[in-house]
Amino acid sequence: MRESLYRLLFGLLVFYGLAIVGGSLAVFFAQPYFDIFSVLRLAISAITLTGSSFSGELHLLTFPTQFIVLILIQLGAFAWVVFVLQFANIAGLASIFSNKKSPLHFREILLKSAGYLLLLEAFSAISIYVFSMNLPDVTQGNNAFFYAVFNGISIFCHSGFTLMKDNFFNSITRQAYIFQLVLVGIIILGNLGYASFFDLTSIKRLRQRLLDPNLNWTKQTRLAIYGTAICISAACMFFYLFESSRSLSELKIVAAGITVFFNSVNWFGAGYYSLPAAIYSPALQWFVPFFMLLGSASGAFSVLGYGIYYYAFRRKKNASAAYKALAKSALAVLIYSLIVIIFSVLILTLLSHFSFKENLFHSVSAFTNTGLVINEGVSGNYWFYLMMLLGRIGVPLVALLSFARNYKNDDRTADENVMLI
Repeated sequence: MRESLYRLLFGLLVFYGLAIVGGSLAVFFAQPYFDIFSVLRLAISAITLTGSSFSGELHLLTFPTQFIVLILIQLGAFAWVVFVLQFANIAGLASIFSNKKSPLHFREILLKSAGYLLLLEAFSAISIYVFSMNLPDVTQGNNAFFYAVFNGISIFCHSGFTLMKDNFFNSITRQAYIFQLVLVGIIILGNLGYASFFDLTSIKRLRQRLLDPNLNWTKQTRLAIYGTAICISAACMFFYLFESSRSLSELKIVAAGITVFFNSVNWFGAGYYSLPAAIYSPALQWFVPFFMLLGSASGAFSVLGYGIYYYAFRRKKNASAAYKALAKSALAVLIYSLIVIIFSVLILTLLSHFSFKENLFHSVSAFTNTGLVINEGVSGNYWFYLMMLLGRIGVPLVALLSFARNYKNDDRTADENVMLI
């Protein structure tokens, strides 16, 4: 068990190292006027799925650079899904993504991961192609197909990158409300994760539910759906409360509602916006980091929600060793996340001229791989990109080390109704 976990950890570190170096070299040759720092910034932002300040500028770069960014985004998303599934597989939770009870071969995991991503990304790309053909960003472009594929993959993967000018803040796309609703659907679909997607679409499980009406979705699926709905609703209420008399004051009720919905959903890891965080009210800017932590790609609910929940139930007599170890791993990730963010805020507050609120906002945004900014100056320093890596690589590292340390084999089969992914 421990040897397998350590091999997985080593493979993860090697992958990100090679991806950053290889991506940086490719961008260096594809974008000649970029200096070394800009090359590294772009490569790290892409592989960690954090759009950052590049989000609204990607359309200005060369086509080869855009293609390289797309490859890095796809690799980053694929590696994350493979890591999660392999981690669950090693822990004896094969039933979370298969109708089999026994562990799967790594090849099977790769095929399931690729199939899951490609299927939903294809749906995302087709949806964007259909609903964006009349937008000037498309009609004035040279390659509508690449535009749809890039944005379809990028948005589903919550990378924060888009070929849209100024993200979705330009005068045309911020009023394309039907298009925004389509994108929200894609983002929420990506939020559910593979485990919930499999639970909802598995033919075998659907047949079981038809035969037994009392058989519910797994607890993982219910937590993902209900938790997402509750958190997005809360975010929308806060957004409307603080912005109704400011940025929303000139919009009609339907337009204001879609604007609130679109921007609030993107606080949970995606990082897109039709109203930039820099123009939010000062009070709202204090609340946004909390929602980024609550639903980030780095931790999702498994850090702030699942971690507390499972740790509270760690002493259940019927809990398998895997779930007890997962509970402690979740707590370890939560503690690690808070320590890194607090340390980052203190360092930036002491060494920079930016305000405490700006440092807090950007530390959380970078660590959670969300990429929203309220001051471009903060997002341009080295520390911001180090925080991206500490979030994307540090979280699985801490989770693996904690699980390996706390796992004690008790030969019991884990209950597939309780998942932590």
